[in-house]
This record gives sequence, C-alpha cells and structure tokens, in this order.
Amino acid sequence: QKTSWGLKLQGEKVTNDIKEWNYLDSARFNIPKPIDSVGYQDPSSIPYQQLVLSNLVKANNKIASSRVTGFIQHRFKFNRSKEINLQYNTDSNFNLDTTFNSQDYFTATIGARANYWTFNNQTVFSPRINIKWRPAFYKFENNQIERKNVTFRLATGYYYQPPFYRAARYLDGSINPAIRAQKSIHIVAGGDIVFNMWNRKFKFGSEIYYKFLQDIIPYEIENVRVNYYGENLASGYARGIDLKINGEFVEGIQSYASLSWLQTKEDLSNDFYYEYFNQNGEKIIPGYTIDQTRADSILYEPGFIPRPTDQRLSFSMFFQDQMPDDWDTEKVKWSNMKVNINILVASRLPYGPPGNKRYSDTLRSSFYKRVDIGFSKDLINNETDRSKFKEKSIFNEIEALWIAFEVFNLLDISNTTNYTWIRDVSGRQYSIPSFLTSRRLNLKLVARF
Repeated sequence: QKTSWGLKLQGEKVTNDIKEWNYLDSARFNIPKPIDSVGYQDPSSIPYQQLVLSNLVKANNKIASSRVTGFIQHRFKFNRSKEINLQYNTDSNFNLDTTFNSQDYFTATIGARANYWTFNNQTVFSPRINIKWRPAFYKFENNQIERKNVTFRLATGYYYQPPFYRAARYLDGSINPAIRAQKSIHIVAGGDIVFNMWNRKFKFGSEIYYKFLQDIIPYEIENVRVNYYGENLASGYARGIDLKINGEFVEGIQSYASLSWLQTKEDLSNDFYYEYFNQNGEKIIPGYTIDQTRADSILYEPGFIPRPTDQRLSFSMFFQDQMPDDWDTEKVKWSNMKVNINILVASRLPYGPPGNKRYSDTLRSSFYKRVDIGFSKDLINNETDRSKFKEKSIFNEIEALWIAFEVFNLLDISNTTNYTWIRDVSGRQYSIPSFLTSRRLNLKLVARF
C-alpha cells in the first residue's frame, strides 16, 4: 500500500497586447487610396472613402491571478486464490492433466485532484479510480508450465480541465471572467499480452474509451494557432480504439505498429442558421443565384458537428533492421549499420472558412501520408576496441558515437497543413491549401559522453 499527495501554489501574470487585422482587396491595397475625383467637378462634394477591414481585433489585457492545485491518491494491492486445472494433449501421446493453486493479482489506485483559480473563483474536484488485474492464466510451453503475461485495466473518473488565459479570451480579444472549467466523465478499458513469436517476445496492447464532455470551450485552428471562443458553449463526446504491437521483428531491435480509430463531436448551444430561397424556390447562393430576392427561409440547427481533432483513422509503423553479423570483415563491421523506416497514414481532418460559424467547419482536408527512412552506423560503442586510440585521445571520453543519414518525406508527398481563404467580388470564398515541407535530407553526427 502506498499513499502519495502533492500541493502546488502558483502565481500567474499575463500581459497581452493584441493588434490583428485583415484587409482583402483585389488590387492588394492595405492603405486608403487617394480620393478619386473622377466625375466630380466640386472636390468638396467627394464622399469620404473609408477603409473597411474584414476583421479587426484590438485589445490590451492584463491579468494577475493565483492557482492552487493538489492531489492525493492511495494505491493498494490484493490477491485472490483460485484452483487451476490445466489439461494438455499432443499427437505424441503426451497428456497433461494437473491441478494446482494460484492467485489473481489486483492493483487499485483511488485518488482525486483539486484546483482553485482566483480569476474565475471556481473550485473543482476530480475523483478517479484505476484497477489493474493480472489473472491466473497458464499454458504448457517448452515442456514446462508457464503463467501467461496478461494484464487487464479499467479506469474511470470525473475530470475537470481548468482554463488558462487563451481559453478565457473571446474571439474579439476581450476576457470572460465567468469562464468555467471543462469537464468530462472518462471510461477506459484495455489490456495487453506478452507472447512469444519466432522465439522472441512481443507485446500487444489495446484500449477502448468513451468520454462524456460537458462545458466545452469550442475552438478553431488557424494555421498552427488555436482560437478559442472564450465561452462554455458546447457538450459532446469522444470515443475510440487504440491497438499497438511492438517487439523484435528483427532479433535484437525493437519495432512497432499502431492503429487508432477516433470519433469526437460537439453540439454548440443556440447555434443555428437560415437558408434563403427566392420566389422560384431556388436556394440563394451569393455570387451564383441570379435572383437574390428572399421569398422563403428554412431554419437549420446543426446538432453534433466534428471537433477539430476528429481524425477517424491513423496508422503508424516504425521498423528497424540491421546488417547480419556474417557480413563483418576485419576492416568493416557491417553489423553496426542499421536502417529504419517510419510510415504514417492518417485520415482527413475537418476544417472550414474563417469566422465564428462552427457549423460550417465540416469540410475535410486531404489524407496525411508520409514515409521517412534513415541509415546509421555506430562508430564507437561498448564493443569498440579502444586500445587503438591514443592515451589522451578525446575518443576515449566518448561513450557512443554514430553517424546518421535521414530522408524525411521520402516520397515527396504534398501534405496539407492549412488553408488560405480568398474572396471574389461577389463574396464567395475559395480555399487554397498550404503544404508542409517537401523531401528533406539530413546528415548528423551524434556523440554521447
């Protein structure tokens, strides 16, 4: 049994001077043009030509606050005795039928976290529990009885995520002093098993989870920046499955592969929009429909929409190999050379046009695909004959030295990172993708002392 606890007091001071603006013009002007006098005989009658910005955020925020956080948890173990009956038959007329006593092993961790923030004067308390069970499963292998290395896990809890400054800032730059902590109920179940394959050990793990989300602070991703709405406007959920296997696919070298499925959605309160129709029943689309006169409308409530991280499928694999020992010669130790390949494939993320209309962020970007490859050679390691170095040589101080050559984005795939939106004279918007880096080469020399 073990009890642990902690307490932390921290002061926070934030100063944020915001000056952001966005101006769109087909001629790329971003300052007022000179007054146009064409068609005017009296200059005094020329109207003022105001510069209109499509977006302007201007604020000067200063916040000084304190935050108190603490946790306490207690871990205890207990066993449960049980009788095991093991039967095993082979084609060689070997029969095993034995009964013996064993134990299931349990480990439980019960605890809670608390947080208080002076800015919004909110105290939150998060209880949680985690249970691990190692059952008494046995097998007959290599002419002996062995216990299977199997573990099951179950965890649940009520979690609060207290906000920080950025989450409490509205899109217009002002601060929301009534912001509350986001909260969720987590249910996570999983397990792993260690097994032998090709006379080597492998580990397979899986996890399934569901999260009830409340008081969500919606956000949008602009390039690499997260813009929060600054209010607890939504409720939602997240559910998924994670699978992973790792082990020595090549003897002596670890590799792994993982596959994940995720779905996460949110429902914003009081979000709705209208679609308008002309007298001919045609849906009015700015810049497209000829008759723009509204004759009828339909109210839509979007309901649950994908969250920005709603990436349904992702697969990754990291595989390593090395030259065989029988390739070694007196001059070159080829077995010190290794090659690794990293593969990542992920499904499309949601996105939408700029603005605070979350219900429009239901478009999907392109698939993410990337392959990296690397080659390395150990120059100095624990098997190096150091007698060939001079007594005062710096190489005697080096524990390990290796050189590596890497090719990032080997297939030179153009992966989309974000979208730039442009608007035509009729007000219609078009998304132009921006891409991550293309193929890159990297050469490095690494020394560890």
